[in-house]
Amino acid sequence: MSAIRNDWQAVFQRIVNQAEFPSLFIFGRQGTGKTTLVNYLLSLISNRKVVLDPHYRYGAWAGCEVIGKGMNYAAIDAYITECLEDIQSRYLMYAQVPNYRPDIVTVVCEELTNWAEHIKRGKAFTKSSLSDFRKAGYQSINVAHSDTNTARGGATGTRMMRDNGEVKIKLLAKGKA
Repeated sequence: MSAIRNDWQAVFQRIVNQAEFPSLFIFGRQGTGKTTLVNYLLSLISNRKVVLDPHYRYGAWAGCEVIGKGMNYAAIDAYITECLEDIQSRYLMYAQVPNYRPDIVTVVCEELTNWAEHIKRGKAFTKSSLSDFRKAGYQSINVAHSDTNTARGGATGTRMMRDNGEVKIKLLAKGKA
């Protein structure tokens, strides 16, 4: 169920707490402020930040590692594969090391609608972000123009997982969510 919120600072503080909301989905038409909102959220986060952005513009994403510059979808796919392997190894560490606490990594998938069809591991990454990320110390912030399976990496069978496992923010117009 959708709700109009007025307590955004409280919501943002809960989002920054990766353990509570490991998956965030921000969507809306062009020009509604999706990237501006993500940059603000990233300014509140102090852990490692990786942005997957094939449309990177010089100077964007200050303080973040950017992967996929110049429409390099192969680099995005390689990072996603590396991320999924790291999550698996972190779960193995949980099984072997008492009180294991991995470093937190926030992964931003910018303009997901434009690159999801170009990568091989998009479905696995989407599903993992909804079920495996939290305990493995990962957080995903996915940004797209719409909330469809195609826009979300073609991950069929994940609608219920998404409804239960992520925070959605729909930007209706600049400054209005």
